[in-house]
Amino acid sequence: VGGGLGDFVGKIWRVGLMGCSCTKNHVNMLLAALRRIIK
Repeated sequence: VGGGLGDFVGKIWRVGLMGCSCTKNHVNMLLAALRRIIK
């Protein structure tokens, strides 16, 4: 997870899920964690 670049600094988060970490389960865990911290 990283911050935005260029015009997007402070506006977005970048999330990288590649290779072995790019599974449906890992994506769902990430989304659940983000939902909890955003509330």
